Amino acid sequence: MRSELDRVDPGRSGSTLDIWVTGGGTREAIDDVRFVGNRSTGRLALAVTAAALRREHRVRLLLAADISVPAEHPNLKVDRYESATELLDRMLERPGPDALVHAAAVADYAPQPISGKVPSGQDRWTLEMVRLPKLVDQFRRNNPESHLTMFKLESQITPEELMERARVAAARAGADQVFANLLQEVGEDRHAGWLVSVEEAGGHERLEGRDTVAEALIRSVERSLAGESR
Repeated sequence: MRSELDRVDPGRSGSTLDIWVTGGGTREAIDDVRFVGNRSTGRLALAVTAAALRREHRVRLLLAADISVPAEHPNLKVDRYESATELLDRMLERPGPDALVHAAAVADYAPQPISGKVPSGQDRWTLEMVRLPKLVDQFRRNNPESHLTMFKLESQITPEELMERARVAAARAGADQVFANLLQEVGEDRHAGWLVSVEEAGGHERLEGRDTVAEALIRSVERSLAGESR
């Protein structure tokens, strides 16, 4: 399968921005060989990165260790992470970006890692999970001036409930915009959802297609940082 970055082509935009994009899922260690993870593929993060590069921005891509980026670009820097703690360390590095598009699927809970390898053959193994800090909260405190795009993925709720939850989460984290979608609308060949306005009560835009979503997110970031309305 071709990478989203393979389709990068020259583009023009206004001022060049420093944009950070996070992508992929975190891996939280159980022991030295096992981990708790999730199903994130990082495809949307790669599409957002490609859209930003097409519009001549500088991109720092914070990408999960298991996702490949076959293409290179002079305006692209790729940093790897595995756990939520490693990702947070990279997100808090200084200087911060003009904008963060936080598409990574970060674990909400993690086990206390066990040193060594737990022997196999047990009939039952109980793990105790502890809550992890919200990365966007700490990023916002460290970078109050950066534009922040969040993502909200839910399952088995109505679109109206989804958008309300997205607004609440974005307002709590101090995000500027949030892309919200339902699990059933995400797949290898499908990606659809709503770009939800935090400032505009009830404002949202339906977007379909991974490339369409990525382009809309970057253009919205540009307009916001230029002081324009959507």
